[in-house]
Amino acid sequence: MLFRSNIAQKSSLGRYDFINDFIKRKKLRIVLDAACGEGYGTRILSKCNIKVYAIDKNIEIIQENHRKNIYYKRMDCTKLEYPRNFFDMVSSVDTIEHVTKYQRFISEIYRVLKPGKYAIITTPNKRFREELFGIYYKKSNKFHMKEFCTKELENLLRKKFREVTVFIQHEIIKKPKILGVLTSLRYVLIPAQITRKKDTTTGFTNIYLCKK
Repeated sequence: MLFRSNIAQKSSLGRYDFINDFIKRKKLRIVLDAACGEGYGTRILSKCNIKVYAIDKNIEIIQENHRKNIYYKRMDCTKLEYPRNFFDMVSSVDTIEHVTKYQRFISEIYRVLKPGKYAIITTPNKRFREELFGIYYKKSNKFHMKEFCTKELENLLRKKFREVTVFIQHEIIKKPKILGVLTSLRYVLIPAQITRKKDTTTGFTNIYLCKK
């Protein structure tokens, strides 16, 4: 289980690196990290020499990770205490699947973004995680209120945002029969890289780049 946990953490850090690169490329200055957890991803974002507003319900974690250009606050991500058109970027890494009122969450992200600016939302791909891990996966994710297949969340986001581009992390391909003894597994993961989704590709984790 420790091995699986380490892989999950490295994958999560990879998603923050992806967001960080995007922030640098677009020269964004004011960023919200929604549901920042322990704050390790927030610290990655803060290296861009920008203002990072980081929110979470766990006030103890927030107090332990204070940095000069990070503004931590205890807050419900479905009730953001910021004005309209405030942020250049909202990042939400593996959060929406934990939120019961996920449509309200999407609406709040849209509301606080400046026109023409961006949100990046990442979440597990429901279909393939269930197929790969089966019963064990369902039991180990009791804190997930709602999981999404790729197109399902894309369609929801398109109701709000004028542009939505899907990227995938850990591309999944059907397993070649040459693997012989491993034929009980139908799919193979290509680890690490994040690539833009094409019609024929599917990811283990989906990353949605949204433009207001």
